[in-house]
Amino acid sequence: NNVTVSSSYSATYWPGTDTSFIASHYHEPTSFIKSHSDCVGYYFDGFHTDGISQAFVDAYNEAGGESVLGIPWDNGGTIFVHNYPDENSNDAILIQDLLFTDSLNNVFWNLLVYNEDLEEVFPLTGQILDFWWENSGYNTYGPPTEAAHSETDVNNNAIIVQGFQSGQYIGYCETTQFAGEVFLENGEYVQVMV
Repeated sequence: NNVTVSSSYSATYWPGTDTSFIASHYHEPTSFIKSHSDCVGYYFDGFHTDGISQAFVDAYNEAGGESVLGIPWDNGGTIFVHNYPDENSNDAILIQDLLFTDSLNNVFWNLLVYNEDLEEVFPLTGQILDFWWENSGYNTYGPPTEAAHSETDVNNNAIIVQGFQSGQYIGYCETTQFAGEVFLENGEYVQVMV
């Protein structure tokens, strides 16, 4: 069972015989990676002029851009703005995955999420993102209605809180290492320990 494969390549196109091919077709990877930050707000078919693409760019820049959120990343869908969970879902939301690498080479996943009702994009990061994602956030909570912000809970703990379309809040407390639902009671945030 021998198979013979043959082909005729011009020496100028075959890398093994002419190193000028490599030199003229080589793409320096760091410039490619760096250029990914230019893809924020872009769909697969380009930058949309309906305001949604610009909303992604604005939210990205307001949150600190590449130095805080990272660069667009393919988390199994695409590096571009796309519907989650998929293109054909009736309850899909628009997201763009981002990947941030810190100075110690720790890698963090972040999201930009479009709220269709508010016509705004909000970042989802850290433990709030983790809790939202692990609990079917797009269905359970919907998109964010605000950026995450610092508050103090009823026990005087500093917490990071973010509100969602469902009217619920997700918070994270550094002191207790708790991430989960929080609610307002008499104007104060209370952590729901699960």
